[in-house]
Amino acid sequence: MSARLNYNLGFEKYEKTLLLEAGTPAAPAVKEGYGEARDRFRKAVVADPKLKEGWNMLGFTSRKLGEYEESLSAYEAALKLQPEYPEAIEYRAELFLLTGRLDDAKSAFGSSRRPRRPMPACC
Repeated sequence: MSARLNYNLGFEKYEKTLLLEAGTPAAPAVKEGYGEARDRFRKAVVADPKLKEGWNMLGFTSRKLGEYEESLSAYEAALKLQPEYPEAIEYRAELFLLTGRLDDAKSAFGSSRRPRRPMPACC
């Protein structure tokens, strides 16, 4: 099966799982859904190691499943392909926060060369 097809099938499962998680976050089906999506993303990046979106989503689903080392490795792979990939920067920083690595989270956002949006005017 092609990388893109596996990615698309994984993303479809991911989206359904997000909706399920919003309604019943502790449901066993949520873990199962993220597991199925992660399996598809794994297959996608094996078929096409340059698929940054696949690496990013592998990182996201692994993080949701508590597999933090795999998650970090996947985000790093996505960022190696595109250092300014916004979603991977954000999700990696969320992983750092989740695992108590506040300094790493700060530097992850600080190292981004993304244009900063101005703060909205107050009052």
